[in-house]
Amino acid sequence: MIDDDAAQRVNRHARWFNKLAQRDPKLHAQLMAKGRRLVRERHASSTLAVEGGIALESTGGDDVFDDLVLETLVREGRPALMVQHDAIQFSGTQVDVEARSILDELQAAAPTIEPWLPQIGRIDVANYAGNLPFLGTGWLVAPGIVVTNRHVAELMAKAGGEGFVFKPGRFGERLVATVDYRREHAVPESAVAAIRRVLWIEPDEKKADIAFLEVGAANGQTEGRHLILADQDAQDGDAVVVIGYPARAPAYIIPDQSWMDRVFGGTYDIKRIAPGLMGPKSRGWATHDCSTLGGNSGAVVMNMGSGHAVALHFAGLYRVENYAVPASEIRRYLHRAPWREVRPSGSACPQPTSPAPRSASEAPSPSPGGSPPAGSGVRKLSLTIPLQIDVCVGPVDFLEARGAIGAPGAPSSSDADQAARSLERMLGEVPGVHAVRAGALVAHGRLASTGLIVSAHPARILPIEAVAPRSFQGFEVVVEPASVLDQRGRAPGTMAVEAAASSIAYNDADRRGEAFRFKWLNEDMTVTLHVGPERSWTQLAAFLAGTRERLVSSIYEFHAAHIAGAVGGKLDEGIDLKLVAARQTRNPASGKIAAGDFDRSKTFADWELRHPDNFENIYVPTGGRGLVANSYHIKVSVRDEQDVWLSSGNWKRASQPLIADADLNDPRATSRAGNREWHVSLSNRKLADLFRNHILEDLRVCRDELGGTLEAVEDPVMVDVPAVLEEAMVLEAAAQRVFEPLEIGLRRVRVKPLLTPDRQGKVFTEAVLALIESAEEQLVFQNQYISFAGVTSGNLKVLVDAITRKSRVLDDCRIILRSGGDGFLDDMRALQLNGLDVERCVRRLANTHTKGIVVDGHRVLIGSHNWSSDGVTLNRDASLIFDDREVAAYFLEVFEADWQRANALKFEVLQPEAAPRLAEGDEPPPGFVRMSLAEYLER
Repeated sequence: MIDDDAAQRVNRHARWFNKLAQRDPKLHAQLMAKGRRLVRERHASSTLAVEGGIALESTGGDDVFDDLVLETLVREGRPALMVQHDAIQFSGTQVDVEARSILDELQAAAPTIEPWLPQIGRIDVANYAGNLPFLGTGWLVAPGIVVTNRHVAELMAKAGGEGFVFKPGRFGERLVATVDYRREHAVPESAVAAIRRVLWIEPDEKKADIAFLEVGAANGQTEGRHLILADQDAQDGDAVVVIGYPARAPAYIIPDQSWMDRVFGGTYDIKRIAPGLMGPKSRGWATHDCSTLGGNSGAVVMNMGSGHAVALHFAGLYRVENYAVPASEIRRYLHRAPWREVRPSGSACPQPTSPAPRSASEAPSPSPGGSPPAGSGVRKLSLTIPLQIDVCVGPVDFLEARGAIGAPGAPSSSDADQAARSLERMLGEVPGVHAVRAGALVAHGRLASTGLIVSAHPARILPIEAVAPRSFQGFEVVVEPASVLDQRGRAPGTMAVEAAASSIAYNDADRRGEAFRFKWLNEDMTVTLHVGPERSWTQLAAFLAGTRERLVSSIYEFHAAHIAGAVGGKLDEGIDLKLVAARQTRNPASGKIAAGDFDRSKTFADWELRHPDNFENIYVPTGGRGLVANSYHIKVSVRDEQDVWLSSGNWKRASQPLIADADLNDPRATSRAGNREWHVSLSNRKLADLFRNHILEDLRVCRDELGGTLEAVEDPVMVDVPAVLEEAMVLEAAAQRVFEPLEIGLRRVRVKPLLTPDRQGKVFTEAVLALIESAEEQLVFQNQYISFAGVTSGNLKVLVDAITRKSRVLDDCRIILRSGGDGFLDDMRALQLNGLDVERCVRRLANTHTKGIVVDGHRVLIGSHNWSSDGVTLNRDASLIFDDREVAAYFLEVFEADWQRANALKFEVLQPEAAPRLAEGDEPPPGFVRMSLAEYLER
């Protein structure tokens, strides 16, 4: 028999197969026969003898199929046929023999289904900031209204003002979104409708994954025709089809690429129809077993008999079941029409038809009657109050700048913020404008008077300078290259690669009682303090080597081959390993494994094959239905019964560098080897139990409750970075000394464990706020960044405000941040506007990756928490606060050494030609290097 953990991995397949006996007896009988044949073949080969399995209920226990057999059966019998000229193509498609029965049923239903095929289309995008030609599927649910998924619509639009606005396109140009109701294989004709606006995106990610788009009429389309919603929701066992545009999935989502190519004929991104059966409700949603891939998001689930829409597909659990929003829920949205409750956001002024002049003297004279001449760039806004007043606002110098905020007679920060919002509305339709912010202008390398900064795409600087005013409402206006995050359309205060979730599926309610409680401990323990790069790997290697029975690890990035070698060696010795990892641990989307890294997909599969009973790993889902918002950023391992390793450093070469023995005591060599990291390993049963309990609960929830993955089209966002800028990132003053580990023998230590996203970040925020406010003489802070641009509320604002207050009253308040970084200047401007004297308090150190605070030389925070809105709220991170002079003194000494070699702030606005930008084309332009957005943000 297999153990409980292994059984979990096959239970899903077994449940699906057992239910099939009632839902599709003919297919079940065919697959059962094939399963018996596979078992006989496996036993005959003797190379993969069945060591355990699950008895299928429908066979009375006579047939025991293991995981590999079950997976083989689950994937059979569900073809995906092409659609051409609005007709299902039954010929020329390779299908399993077991699929014949459902194909016969589909062929009989074709006359009912085919008339509705022209109402289902592919959501295409032009000028998209990524590299995608389309985002998903949508279908006409009412006259002029297309329904799709929230996670599809969010790729192209965001909330803005009182409605939704399209995100900026490539080079800051207007994003063009359409629905093509054809996009059929080898069919040149198209039926394209413009997406006029996004009507509604459901904001609550715990509710339906649904969005509505207003569209125009397509060529050749009957006006007003749309799919009919079923009067009643589909029942378990109903025959259905999914109609959409499946896109090729990468190997880390569909490991069996040959099976995928066989089912989908190696041809993707075209209209297909996949038959199957409805299943029972799961996690509150309708389910079905049709074959789907990324690109099917937003597809219609249609009843074969009636041709009516019974659900909106949104996610799939590979080879087991797919999830959909039932028709009754869609009908409730249509009846309520939430888009009528809001007005679409956008500028009241049209986009200029030609570059506007820079001053009033250059502007053409108004035409007779007071109306501005066509093409003048002058904007006209009519207000009825009840008199009609025509206000003409042209691109002229409105007022001269009145000086820095805080100077006598100067405007307030609220004046600056209000002016920025007004200017952003005025320039909102200008191609290439990403944002307008209030902030200090750069003069001679310093932050000077407050002005308005127009964040523009690097390729559009000159045209935008031609239409933007030199001053606006008393503030000087400058146009600067947009950060990559601005180009991507980031939410305020986030370094997220994707849009941040406002709520998540983290199960706080299940984590109650002593086993999960965060409290101060005053316990006997041994502690080893150490820092990187000099002693990162030597100490981690010793920690891993000391594992006797089991290791429970949670990690953001696990890439380094030398660490994989150490872990694999322990597995070969027989230890049990539970590995909970972020999606950033997966192989890169490009498939290229960097030198010194290991192939995660191949290695983990090998470990699972060779150690089926003592290795399990899971990738943590993110977003509104995920465990965390966008990053499972924790770095914690629990060894055996009472040993804990906690760090700011990932399991990658930059954080755990291999340093030659001859260089280990050379500070110049070690400081060049990798990142500054703070680590701690300790031995205490209560702390070990707490972290282990949380990590194992993360694994259980992700494995058993959050298995569904959104089937949006894969979006490998790449960035082109000037080579000179990338080279400059590694230049820094060398360290003057090597810090040896400090080993504290068994004694009483006072410590408090912290995790996010527990209590939506309040566990972390309340404890760190108390730590900051306890400072009486000194507060020093070292972190990768403080992502504060645009932040006006939330946990991050609370913490930054606390540091700002302390900076005004303490003689010693110092901050070290990583050099440069995307949006660094924007963040420093925001901190300055918030009241922090950044020139006095902040220095930069290129290789800083630690996340620590030392207060009064007595208390210290060590951990993995980045200071971003999600980092202190909805991401998974772990930290410890030590109330212990010896521990604090060690890290304070490290901080002081780093402060001495850190650089004072000197600001420089990048020239447009030297600014990073979202990648375009197959190769980077000359003088640029290409990397993923995640690599760029973490470099």
